[in-house]
Amino acid sequence: MNAVTEEICRTRMVQNGDGRPTKLFPYAVSKEEGQVLYDLVRKTGAKKTLEIGFCYGLSSLFICQAHKDKGSGQHTVLDPWEKTKWESIGLLNIERAGLQEYLRFYEAPSHEALPQLLAQNEKFDFIFIDGVHLFDYTLVEFFYADKLLNPGGYLALDDLWMPSIRKTLSFILSNRHYRPAPDFHGAPYPLSRQCLRLARALLFGPLEARGLCHLFGQARYNYRILEKTADDDWQELDKKWTHYKPF
Repeated sequence: MNAVTEEICRTRMVQNGDGRPTKLFPYAVSKEEGQVLYDLVRKTGAKKTLEIGFCYGLSSLFICQAHKDKGSGQHTVLDPWEKTKWESIGLLNIERAGLQEYLRFYEAPSHEALPQLLAQNEKFDFIFIDGVHLFDYTLVEFFYADKLLNPGGYLALDDLWMPSIRKTLSFILSNRHYRPAPDFHGAPYPLSRQCLRLARALLFGPLEARGLCHLFGQARYNYRILEKTADDDWQELDKKWTHYKPF
């Protein structure tokens, strides 16, 4: 971990170009979660990575540092509000850490940038979805991310506390060729706490509880990492056009 990332994690603050401090929470991964992203890129040897949603750039700092430490790699980020709402703080942090050569930035929304990357025949080894978080947007982001992700690559969905993200996760695990990657999930919550979470979900109905079942016995981190086991072109896989599993 570089000195800039260490300072941000220690203070939980970032600074804009004028030096004005801004609270990091709730717009960033934790230090432990960032370390998992770093470990994933290093251990899998991911050459090209993609992040949807940039904000203050903390997760990108971990990923770009992993590329630097393994000697090569490129991290692509998409965020239409980086230079407005987020005051370019993410870009500034990457520059302050000396990691700009590993970053490629697109100032565009995901539903515009992702089709462009697909049209350019881009492929990635790890994709981190942390965008708008509405269900329809997240599902569209996954649709394109799946086409951009190499088989054997990894996909992460952030902010599992949101029902919209858990619903997307449920769709993926029920209908597409992905499996959990437990090596990158850390230690799970105690069983008692997981049962309490499931009981609370039941108050919102069986569908919400079903979404939490995919997380039962899994890690306490706020994202879920999946491994893509195969491409999912229904024509190539002889999948019936009527295929559908409830999620």
